[in-house]
Amino acid sequence: LLTPELKVWVAKEISTIRKIYGYRIVLPGFNWGESNFVAEVCEPKVNDEFQSLHKFMSHKKDFVVNTTATEQFQKAFNRALTSKSFFHREFIDGTLYLNFEVEMESNIGGQLELHWFYQQSDDVVVPKRMSTSDGVLQKTYVGMIDSLPRAI
Repeated sequence: LLTPELKVWVAKEISTIRKIYGYRIVLPGFNWGESNFVAEVCEPKVNDEFQSLHKFMSHKKDFVVNTTATEQFQKAFNRALTSKSFFHREFIDGTLYLNFEVEMESNIGGQLELHWFYQQSDDVVVPKRMSTSDGVLQKTYVGMIDSLPRAI
C-alpha cells in the first residue's frame, strides 16, 4: 500500500507573522471525483504570555484552526488541482502530484501547521492508526501534522 506524502517548507519569510509556504503533496491511488484531501491550517493556542512560553518550550501544544489561512491554503490547493501546468500538477500511474506555494499569516507569529488526512475512497482513509489496550480498541487517530504522524 502506497502512502500519501506531504513536504512543507517556508519559501519566504515576509515578516514574523507572514510567510510563503511551499507544499509538495503526493496522493497515490487518486480517483477523480472520489478521492478527497482534507486539511486545516492550525497554530498554537495561546491564552497568555506565560502559557505561550510554557507551551512553546514543551512538545505538547494545543492548536486552534486559523480559518483565514485554511481558506488561503484551500484556494491554492484547488488552483494546483485544476492547473494544466505540470509544474503544479502531475498525474502519473494513478498518483497525483501537486506543487504550490501559498502566502499565509499567523495570528501570533511562529510556524503554521497543516493538519490533514487523505480519503482515497469512501472506505480508505490514510493515515489511520489505532491505540489498543488488552486487545480492545480505545481510540482511532486519523491524520498528519505537516509531514509527521499525529501524536497518540
